[in-house]
Amino acid sequence: MFERFTDKGRKIIILAREEAERHQNDYLGTEHLVLAILRESDGIALMILKKMGLSTEQIRLEIERNLPGGGTTMTFGKFPSALGSRRSSNTGSKKPVSLDTIISAVNTSY
Repeated sequence: MFERFTDKGRKIIILAREEAERHQNDYLGTEHLVLAILRESDGIALMILKKMGLSTEQIRLEIERNLPGGGTTMTFGKFPSALGSRRSSNTGSKKPVSLDTIISAVNTSY
């Protein structure tokens, strides 16, 4: 599944997993993805948030304030453990999907 993600997309997923683990959440939700995007300093999504005048620190604080308390057991499926874990088995003609492309598509659909 992750072979269709760009390096930046995989990095966001890895950072999101770190956020979920840091908050002791046993799931990976959109809130963890947003926290990960806030950590990625050169992404289009973060640039858009800043352009809209939104405080990244305020977004982070609000998300963290609303996260459920964690349990003691962390159960995750298969996630890439490092950026270098990309498989070269992508033999199809499909290009990797950039997270910025996904966000851009979502933004234009509203």
